[in-house]
Amino acid sequence: RNSLFSEYEPPQSAIVVEPISDLLRMARNGITNPAVRFFNGLMSEFVSAQEPETVDVAIASSLLHEMGDPQAFLSDCMKVLKPGALFIAIVTNRNSIHRILGVAAGLQDDIDSATSTEQLMQQLKGAYSSGTLSGELESAGFKVESCNSIFPKILPHALMQRALDEEVINFDFLERMDALMPLLSDFGSELLIRARKP
Repeated sequence: RNSLFSEYEPPQSAIVVEPISDLLRMARNGITNPAVRFFNGLMSEFVSAQEPETVDVAIASSLLHEMGDPQAFLSDCMKVLKPGALFIAIVTNRNSIHRILGVAAGLQDDIDSATSTEQLMQQLKGAYSSGTLSGELESAGFKVESCNSIFPKILPHALMQRALDEEVINFDFLERMDALMPLLSDFGSELLIRARKP
């Protein structure tokens, strides 16, 4: 829930756009770099308040699959990105191992049905496959450079967190799972896509 910039100090400037006040407060936590600014509002409101084509990189982490209209959001991103600027998105992977295991265990009807987490979080779009995510960005006018799955996990997020909290697994185990990605390239829990504005 923390801002990416609690882990990374950008060399020049950064802007966190967040419409939910409580989440924005969490994002501010631990940020001491004065180059990181915060905007409380929707992306469409940020676009109205911002000079066009002023951003070099935009990162949308865990957003597109929660939106009813991802194309409107991507259109707003396109307006603030400079020509040639990088757009990175991270979304849930429709073909993740834990989703496949959920179907096999009878916890989910099929691979396309909403998981309990998707229902709880009211994720409107739902999980993407690599192909549907690439298509979403291409429809918005982006040129996709790469789309890869990341972080394989065998349990849903809440159970993974519980296993960590109860020390059934540790971060060494998670790193070993992550090292399996070359063998499980399509089955990570998330998709990370890199695309550019032409």
